[in-house]
Amino acid sequence: ARMKRTVREQTGSTRSGQPSHKEELAIALAGILQHSKQREAMNTSLAKLGLTLYQRGRSVGVQTTGGRRYRLSTLGLAEDYTEAVTRFELYESRMTELHKSQSLRSKELEQER
Repeated sequence: ARMKRTVREQTGSTRSGQPSHKEELAIALAGILQHSKQREAMNTSLAKLGLTLYQRGRSVGVQTTGGRRYRLSTLGLAEDYTEAVTRFELYESRMTELHKSQSLRSKELEQER
C-alpha cells in the first residue's frame, strides 16, 4: 500500500523537489513502527515527535500536537502497524510466560528448603 497524495501535494513536491510534511511524517512513523519492540517504546517515540495514536472505528491514525489527524492507511502504514501490534502481543505473551516460569521456579525452591 502506497501513500495517498492529493493533486496539490503531488504538484508541490514535484515543483519544490522536497518531500511534503505528510511524506516526512510517514517516513518517521515507518521507522518507529519497524524498530519498536514494545508498545510503550513506540508511544514514547511518538510522543517525542508530538504525535499520539487514535482509533475511530476500525481505522487507526496519528494525531499531531496541532490537532491534525492522518490515518495510517492514508500514509501507507496500515500493514506496518498491524505487524508491529502482532510483534508487541508476541513479546508481551513471552514476557508473561517468562514471569510465570520464574515464579514457579522460585516457589519450588522455597518448598525444597
